Amino acid sequence: TTLIMIFIISLSPISLLFVEGATSKRTLIVKPGTKSIQKGFCSWYNNSSAKREGTCIVGKQGGCLTASGKELDDSKATAASWVYPFGTRLTVCRTNQPKACVVVEITDRGPNHTLHKQGRIIDLSQQAFQALAPLEEGVIHVSVEPI
Repeated sequence: TTLIMIFIISLSPISLLFVEGATSKRTLIVKPGTKSIQKGFCSWYNNSSAKREGTCIVGKQGGCLTASGKELDDSKATAASWVYPFGTRLTVCRTNQPKACVVVEITDRGPNHTLHKQGRIIDLSQQAFQALAPLEEGVIHVSVEPI
């Protein structure tokens, strides 16, 4: 059995949950229903990049399994975040082009802790990133808001 302890703290303007799991890694989760806008950097990932980095466990359909247990589908608008629960739908907009927006669903955890500390707040699937910028840009500044 896995023991999960949840600590709820309130910080203005965001309520957060700290979820402590069996791995002893802490995941910061925005409390469901909280409306807040985050700003920071995002990048993109797909099955090929995950396989190349050695972080892929291949599922039945040939895609990499995400932390939520769903297979990564490069053709869907999904994202990885440390601060939103799985299944949360977000509007992600490019900050210097406010009309360039995409709606994504959180299916994975990321970006990695080092990049997160450097201001990268979300990783988008290849399809979602391409709705905002060419893949060659690699990293862009975005605002993220729960729907």
